[in-house]
Amino acid sequence: MLSLVKIRPSGRLLSRRGITAVLLCGVVSGFALAQDNFVAIPPQEASRYHINFARNFFASPDAEKADRAKLYAALKDLESFKGKVASSADNLERALELNDSVQIQFHRHYGYLYLRNAVNTNDEASLAEGAALDAEVNTRTAFLLQELMQIDDHALTAFVARKPLLKDYLAAIAAIRRYQPYTLSLREEELLSATSPNNEWQYDLYAKLRTRTPPTAVPATADQKAREEAFKMSYANQAAERDLYAFTLTRPAGSRTRLAQLHHFADAASEVYFDNYWTRAEVDDLVEQIARKADLYKRYQRIRADYIKKLTGYKEVNLWDMSTRPPGLQRPRYTIDQASRIIRDALAPLGAEFGQELAALLDPANGRMDIVPGEHRKRGGFSKGFIGTDSVFYSGGFGGSYRDVDVLAHEATHAVHRQLMTRNHVLPRYASGPKYGDYVFDSRTLCS
Repeated sequence: MLSLVKIRPSGRLLSRRGITAVLLCGVVSGFALAQDNFVAIPPQEASRYHINFARNFFASPDAEKADRAKLYAALKDLESFKGKVASSADNLERALELNDSVQIQFHRHYGYLYLRNAVNTNDEASLAEGAALDAEVNTRTAFLLQELMQIDDHALTAFVARKPLLKDYLAAIAAIRRYQPYTLSLREEELLSATSPNNEWQYDLYAKLRTRTPPTAVPATADQKAREEAFKMSYANQAAERDLYAFTLTRPAGSRTRLAQLHHFADAASEVYFDNYWTRAEVDDLVEQIARKADLYKRYQRIRADYIKKLTGYKEVNLWDMSTRPPGLQRPRYTIDQASRIIRDALAPLGAEFGQELAALLDPANGRMDIVPGEHRKRGGFSKGFIGTDSVFYSGGFGGSYRDVDVLAHEATHAVHRQLMTRNHVLPRYASGPKYGDYVFDSRTLCS
């Protein structure tokens, strides 16, 4: 989907995951460890923990398709400015406003189709329709990027003087103009955008392979030999499909590099660096700084291994031993009600406005969470939404582990962030925020 900020969002120097994990650590300790007959989501409440598509998106697949007429109408209005965006301040302002409208409507449809597939991965038609819609909108709006690049500084200054509201778009326009050396002709860009639905297969193939070669469970209380056998069996199962795993890695890598080269980048990595306002030299320097601190991580690994030795009496500790826990120790588990309360309490310091939006997301009456385990569900957890629409949270299945609480808390902050942008009238072109580096904490180590 075309966005006036072309590059994808990244995290912050101290990511939401890091902040949330620190806050969670101080709250979860107040709850009981694993209970007998533990149930994360009571069966009588399960129906409330599914996305209410009718309330938050569309009443039915047919209703979604019918509503696309509004999106296509907005696209047609935007296309009426093709070749004329830079001819006047009025045209520029109207084209940018129409693009905002297109983005909001598109993301509502795309989010619906993506989530339909997430809750039922057998619904491959929804995923394909979403990819096709994405490609169509990108193709039909590609001209806007081209014409924004053609506006020189003098003309842009004059346009802003006539239409002061255009000042809000200056940062977005500047972000687009960076790509001028890496942009092809309009016809070429339209052709490349039209091919994008054929590039959506990688995750689906990987997910199918993971289903075919699931990891062998390694009980933390099993003896050393049993853990070793289970660990090696997991890798042996995956090795049986090594050619397909390799294919899912090498083919996309080659395709992305070729596409980057078509846009005059040296390779795919260079394009990613440029997208995130990095240079190769800066990335190389960062990697070198991390490498110089490698002994810190080695020390951490040795401390963990020494703890396992002390706990078990093993003379040698291997990778498959690292999940060993003391006999009789039960990991804490939390019901969805407890998890919701923990998250609200942990994030209360962020203020009343944040708390209101968080409570609305976590309230099952609003139908904005889909977390009940089941068959044919997309793996992992994520939030979905955009400015102008209500964000939702999806999980392949909330089982009550600390990790489940962590994922819910992390993704909830993304969802609330979008809600606050809508509430405070942030325009769609700035939905992704600035492009800072991403520093991610592993919250499992913070609370160990």
